[in-house]
Amino acid sequence: DNRLVMTRLDTGATELSVANVSGNPLSDLEIWNGAIFQNELVEAKDASFKINGATVTRSGNTGLTDVLENVTLSLSGATGVGENVTLTIARDTETPKAAIQGFIASYNAAVDKMGAYVDIDLTNPKKPVVGELQGDTLVGTILSNLRRYATASKSPYMDATNASYTYDGKTGIMDSLEDVGVWTSGKENQLALVDEDKLDYVLNNYFSKAEQMFRGVGGSGGYEHGVADDFYSYLYNTTTSLTGSIAQHTDTISAEANRYQTKIDKMYADLDLYEQRLWTQFGAMEDAVANMQSESSWIASQLGK
Repeated sequence: DNRLVMTRLDTGATELSVANVSGNPLSDLEIWNGAIFQNELVEAKDASFKINGATVTRSGNTGLTDVLENVTLSLSGATGVGENVTLTIARDTETPKAAIQGFIASYNAAVDKMGAYVDIDLTNPKKPVVGELQGDTLVGTILSNLRRYATASKSPYMDATNASYTYDGKTGIMDSLEDVGVWTSGKENQLALVDEDKLDYVLNNYFSKAEQMFRGVGGSGGYEHGVADDFYSYLYNTTTSLTGSIAQHTDTISAEANRYQTKIDKMYADLDLYEQRLWTQFGAMEDAVANMQSESSWIASQLGK
């Protein structure tokens, strides 16, 4: 609408800094007369509010993370004189719930991939599809260990003293994935959120004990014996380069393949030598036959005379 509007990107009481460099365009455009801004649409102000009687001033209204520890505040509007706002702070349970669901998905994807490597597809019995690592003992060991870690109890590290909880009128000890509603589905090596209501209840009412079950029990050496901690330790020792069980197994297979290749190379070399001996022997035989034919022709000619 034939208007020029200058807007400061950062909010707060700090004013825009302007100056006429050549001529007086700011005055001509009625933006600034050399002392004050003209035609100001919105005055730059800081947000001012009180928390438990203490006045707090910030340059923005949203994303305030430095007022209350572990809390992000966003101011939605002004309040009247003497009007109070009650702020109820609740624990964020959606983020850990999403992380648990992500763990389930990752676990299932991993066992599916390894299962495909060792399975035999008999959809067409005449042409079975055999996994590339079928018969490899390490894959079977990893799958078995993953299932064991997924279903293992963390007792005695978690007991009635530090992990007791009550759900649906029953008291138990939160020491396995089953206690947060996660368990294996059927006979397959798969995890599933079989009781979402239980997971929600535990996260809302026994968050620290659920955290302990995954993270482990704290001690002088840090946290240990938790589901996530045990999974991490096992998988680290399995997949780490050079010293992991996969790397060592690969090295063993490579060494065995090299030994077989050496044997194969020696067999080819022996076959080459054997072939050369045969050619030499057949050559000698051809020479002997040729000499015999020559002698036979000479004898025949002599007798003919």
